[in-house]
Amino acid sequence: MTKIVAGGFAVLIAVVVSASGQNGAQPNGSTILTPGYGQGAPPAYAFDITKAEIDLLLKDHPGGDKQMRVVDMGKYNEGVGLIYRGPTNDKPGDPIHVLYHDYTPENYLIISGGGVLTTGGVIDQKTHSDGVPNVMNGPGGGGIAGRGAYSRKVSTGDIIIVPTGVAHGWSQITDHVTYLSFRPDPDRVLPAGWVYPTLLKNLPEQITIPQPQGPGRGRGGAQGQAPPAGSIVSGGAPILAPGQGAGAPPVYAFDITKAEIDMILKNDPGTDRQLRVVDMGKFNEGVGVIHRGPTNDKPGDPIRVLYHDYTPENYYILSGGGILTTGGVIENRRGDGGGVPNVMNGPGGGGIAGRGAYSRRVSAGDIIIIPRGVAHGWSQVTDHVDYLSFRPDPDRVLPAGWVYPMLLKNLPEEVKTPQTQGPGRGRGGAQGQTPPSAR
Repeated sequence: MTKIVAGGFAVLIAVVVSASGQNGAQPNGSTILTPGYGQGAPPAYAFDITKAEIDLLLKDHPGGDKQMRVVDMGKYNEGVGLIYRGPTNDKPGDPIHVLYHDYTPENYLIISGGGVLTTGGVIDQKTHSDGVPNVMNGPGGGGIAGRGAYSRKVSTGDIIIVPTGVAHGWSQITDHVTYLSFRPDPDRVLPAGWVYPTLLKNLPEQITIPQPQGPGRGRGGAQGQAPPAGSIVSGGAPILAPGQGAGAPPVYAFDITKAEIDMILKNDPGTDRQLRVVDMGKFNEGVGVIHRGPTNDKPGDPIRVLYHDYTPENYYILSGGGILTTGGVIENRRGDGGGVPNVMNGPGGGGIAGRGAYSRRVSAGDIIIIPRGVAHGWSQVTDHVDYLSFRPDPDRVLPAGWVYPMLLKNLPEEVKTPQTQGPGRGRGGAQGQTPPSAR
């Protein structure tokens, strides 16, 4: 992936900051704070993890779970992990070993291989790890999948949303499974500023394009040092007991299959489609799929950008590519008029990329982390770019329980495994109606 000052996508975590916004009560009793109020301000630039970096880690450090980055997003921390698992060598009917995490949910995206993933249900022989929380998921424990667990075959392109405390474990992996995990962390048990050491040595080239004046902010601090072990809390935020101060998270996982994503891209090829919004207990979580066609712009043309007052985005580029521009000053800035927030990103606005914006070429397999308030816009898309967006929503401006209508009609088959007694909880309410929230 080549970096440019002004535009580009990949897997991206960006932070967007807005000077506007008002506090307001929500139907569930939570309060929407003015952006930046009550917590540290989010970063003013995006963070990149390129496919080349992911491939490097898989080649040189092939085992287990590697936390690639932990970013302080203002109202929560965000981790992005890369996990490789080899053959499980189990037989049908063997007990399935599972893990759970007290504070950090996970959003899995399978990037190669597959196997049977079991989630939810009772955890038999439950144990808890009492040591220093690890850098990947914080405190948690494990056990054996029991009554009510749900198993299904997963493969490349599938997404699984695993809430806090929900059991999850693998079986029947014949060769391998490699997956990304996006880990919103409202309790800040993950060490903000962490960068996997290999990534500190591989900073991609930044490319300057004519329209923004002055240097872009680049990779948002990749040159910083990893925090010392044991730095669990960032910014003085208290760590609450699981479920404290918010509704309890769901007790089952939610699936979005590659077949569903492909069907939507084929049959409903509009721009941004929010596939699901899940109430995760301490925040809502949206997952969208976006298609953009050719931008038909010329080098030097102004780059149009958007920003969102409350919802950050974590991009994963599925196919195609172009130049993604993030951060910097937004010229000709306009808000959305304070109308009803849209189901994709909530309130925000747009303008033209200005001084300090950062552009880079992005392509399939790249990740970009875009904080709330951070400008982001596309240019030089010659054919198309398709990407996923994982959208943690601590202010709950996205409608919990939303399911894209096509998904309500496409429930994948449940795989019965001998070790779990009784039916699993399935897809966490995909068969329910669109807004009341999932069961």
